[in-house]
Amino acid sequence: MRFTTTSILTLAALATAKPTKKVSYGSWDVTATIDSAANGYKSRDILATYSNSSPNSTITVHCSYSYLPGVPPTETDTCDDAGFSYSLGDNITLTQTVPIGKKEVKVTGTAPITLSCNSATGRYCTGETTVQAKKA
Repeated sequence: MRFTTTSILTLAALATAKPTKKVSYGSWDVTATIDSAANGYKSRDILATYSNSSPNSTITVHCSYSYLPGVPPTETDTCDDAGFSYSLGDNITLTQTVPIGKKEVKVTGTAPITLSCNSATGRYCTGETTVQAKKA
């Protein structure tokens, strides 16, 4: 059997090549709640739990918005993780800085979310979804 130099180099390269590691960016399980009243009161709560199997980690974030009409009106908008942000409409978009391996990585994702209003006035609405993360 005869090997050419090219064949030997190709086999050597294949034998020493490292397999490519696919990075998992994880996902969020999200619950959104919106509430309002006839006097203009509004509130919004977002509870997002990020999970990633590489490394096995879970990060839960709570964001809260409220508007209380009055003189003067009071408005607050907080998240307990400064590296987290969201946008809510027919879809929910999340962005967060999370540990992946030994690095902090900014990830983002968007998914549809349906809010079901179950009170007599239709002003208290909740919805849940899972959002797949990708590198931002």
